[in-house]
Amino acid sequence: MLNVIQLTKHYRHIQAVAGVSFQVAQGEMLGLIGPNGSGKTTTLRIVAGLVQPDSGDVMIGGHSMLSSPLEAKRGLGYVPQELAIYPFLTGQEFLEFVADVRQLPRDTREEQIVHLLKTMELSDAKDRLVREYSEGMARKLSICAALLGPPSVVVLDESLNGLDPQSSRKTRLLLDQCLEKGVAVILTSHILAIVEQAATKVALLHKGTVAMELDKQDLRALAQKSKSLEDVYLELVER
Repeated sequence: MLNVIQLTKHYRHIQAVAGVSFQVAQGEMLGLIGPNGSGKTTTLRIVAGLVQPDSGDVMIGGHSMLSSPLEAKRGLGYVPQELAIYPFLTGQEFLEFVADVRQLPRDTREEQIVHLLKTMELSDAKDRLVREYSEGMARKLSICAALLGPPSVVVLDESLNGLDPQSSRKTRLLLDQCLEKGVAVILTSHILAIVEQAATKVALLHKGTVAMELDKQDLRALAQKSKSLEDVYLELVER
């Protein structure tokens, strides 16, 4: 569903991304981890079509983000680290706007919006202006918007950070429902316990490259050895 092919990106004399490649199939969740400055956010901004790579490409559902960006973006739901939502719309109006942009059928969008708002406990705030939302509420609304459709690929850049434990669990419930529908998900977080619990596979970025990949069997083997993802992460980064 998502194919990231040899991405590179320079900012002046700094190489932020140096040949990053990975794939995420239908119903998979890739946990993308790495230290600050490892290239995670730049990679995800390229995947979302917000940054042009120096070389490489991103394929979403068979569509190239470089040569067919509109077709590729139609299948994408994205929550950035720094939220960008319209402050003078209500929560309901914002989700309706996103549904319009995605050309979602009117006979199904309302049911989706009601379900997402209820799950994220935003139903009582749906008629309030977004500028009145707390940061946590705004992040939950952005997650709702990203999951509308649902899209074929969902990208969450540090999106669970700052959520209270209950909201974090409800978000993972929604993501599990997406995985059951065949959605491909990328999740980044510095809270490695969340990644370890939620992801079906993990890729560790270090200095702009994929330094390690772990699949389901690898993650299962770690659990059997009573070894955490954090242990492996710290060992590799220190080396």
